Amino acid sequence: MADRQITTWQLPRVLLGLVPETAPLIAEKAVKALDACREPVIDEEVLAKIGADLRGEFSPYSLVAWIFLPVFEAALDAEPPNVDLIRRCCDFVEQALSAEEYAAEGVDLMVIENFGVEHTNRVLPFAGARIPRRVACLRLGRLSALSPSLRSRSTDCLVGREQPSSDLSVRRSAGMRRYPRVTASTRG
Repeated sequence: MADRQITTWQLPRVLLGLVPETAPLIAEKAVKALDACREPVIDEEVLAKIGADLRGEFSPYSLVAWIFLPVFEAALDAEPPNVDLIRRCCDFVEQALSAEEYAAEGVDLMVIENFGVEHTNRVLPFAGARIPRRVACLRLGRLSALSPSLRSRSTDCLVGREQPSSDLSVRRSAGMRRYPRVTASTRG
């Protein structure tokens, strides 16, 4: 897959290949989607429902929020941290950030933008090139909301025309809003 861009629907396979620890959660989501199969006759309507349920369960946002993040956060929170699993999770994020737009946006929002400061700082030493760049761009984007003079630098950073600062530590500025994180305990 290195020669081709990862598509939205290849993302679960890529995740399973890099982070097999997600297999039980993937299986749980597949079984949940297939629960519509209780009908005595499987017709086109039932198959359409199963397909729609599978699409919902394995969209990039759902895949990352309900399947990937619980495993990634557990690896980061372990004492000592599970370095091998963290590296593989970072590899998944790196690959997903280079996937087609919808898939990359889902991973970007659910991991990079929704990760807390503590987890982000723990991830950076294990990350490839895309994660720190995206974190730096995100910080620059947040600062540009506070300072109009930084707005053009933020846009340049997001489209790849400017390299972000090498200071990648993530700090919460006064007035920055903290969005609620999706965790395994908020699973629905």
